[in-house]
Amino acid sequence: MKTTLKDIAEYVGVTPQLVSFYLNHPETTRVAKETRGRIDEAVKRLDYHPNSVARALCTGRTKTIGLVMGGLTERKRGCYIHALMNEAKKYGYYLLTAITNYDQKEEQEILEYMMGRQVDGILYTLYLSPGARICQRLHKTGFPILLHAPQANQDFNTIDYDCTRAVEDALRAFLERGAREILYLGAPNDGEYRNLCELRGKEPFSLLFRPLPPEPGSFELAVAEVLKKRPSAIFTVNVIFLQELLDRINESAPEYRPACVTVYSVPFDWIRNDRVIGVVHRFYRECVESEIRRMLKIIEHPEEPPQKLVLPTEYVSAEQLEAIWMQQLNDPYYKQFK
Repeated sequence: MKTTLKDIAEYVGVTPQLVSFYLNHPETTRVAKETRGRIDEAVKRLDYHPNSVARALCTGRTKTIGLVMGGLTERKRGCYIHALMNEAKKYGYYLLTAITNYDQKEEQEILEYMMGRQVDGILYTLYLSPGARICQRLHKTGFPILLHAPQANQDFNTIDYDCTRAVEDALRAFLERGAREILYLGAPNDGEYRNLCELRGKEPFSLLFRPLPPEPGSFELAVAEVLKKRPSAIFTVNVIFLQELLDRINESAPEYRPACVTVYSVPFDWIRNDRVIGVVHRFYRECVESEIRRMLKIIEHPEEPPQKLVLPTEYVSAEQLEAIWMQQLNDPYYKQFK
């Protein structure tokens, strides 16, 4: 016979209502720690499996968060999903992940699908077109969604990095090495590129821009262009591209010595090449934890006005980076990122 909430309550010696409250709110501190432990033990011992459909009907929640991404071919994106899943589990939530292949039609279809599947909220890592029908529906219904910035529409909650000071320090490092021509490779809405644009005219440097495709495997033209132009400095947030570029430079143009800056967040981001003079350090663990906490707050309080969550970054020289790398290697949290 299937175990019920009543069975759990009788085993622990509490009311079914208390058991139900705790199982639906595992992060709560309103239930004594000892009682929470006894309920957890009873759930395992009696092999209790909650009826997710009944719980959703009762609470209006499915305990599921949707995650929408453009693609998953990069290792870091898989690790990002892994970290989000682990963080969501701490609060009793699961992650439903979908990819769009960077196709706007698929993006809208997936958002419609997730809303139809009644996920409690959506983490959206792509650009949401303000004129899209799904954008208007999300805004009209007040559906809980957290967008990765930058976004043109200010009607939604967003999360972004503040890299202003980090980019200023990176630029200073370039200039100290005599680098006056900086080529930025990435997307025009990258925060680092926007910050560099704001610094033009304030500092003695010229800024070039070259877009990169969103997925690796299509970098050949960009690599060839860099080897042809040979700027004195290279700035990119795409670590995979920079590694590929530096490998090609080592093979075909070892005399070319550009000063390079990229981003760093997990141990396998460290590029051991003396052309890399520093990185913009994004605090990976703090970002994942903040993103899930913010998503859950939006779910719990959808009536609150949209807010922009801004996460700090710092510029770290190549000499300083090894200490951060070693610290992460010794941290169990980063075991999967070695």
